[in-house]
Amino acid sequence: MEDQTGHSVEVLPIGHTFLVPDGGSIMVVALASGWKWPNVCGGQATCGVCLLEVQEGEEFASAIGRDEALRLAFNGKAGNPRARLACQLRIHGPMRVFKRGVRLLEGQLTQSCKDNTG
Repeated sequence: MEDQTGHSVEVLPIGHTFLVPDGGSIMVVALASGWKWPNVCGGQATCGVCLLEVQEGEEFASAIGRDEALRLAFNGKAGNPRARLACQLRIHGPMRVFKRGVRLLEGQLTQSCKDNTG
């Protein structure tokens, strides 16, 4: 599902799809939409808690920068091309990613959740 407002990024295992603007961050979009995305450092690539696995669409991922490469190496994930930090990954096309711990914040109900409940 692509349109002028962004790229579809499905997050497993929750099965929720976020619409991420070209060059945008899935973590930033999730947080701005009332979802909890596990992280400690606030997107500075220093904690590694936001680590995810790209399951589909790796070709639409931004290049890994120095800070992200250092954190991936520290976490023992440097050899895994699908391992990325959500805070550093920029989206340039549709993706499917796997990240445990992503959840809707208590008391939040997004439009997409309303749409899915009928």
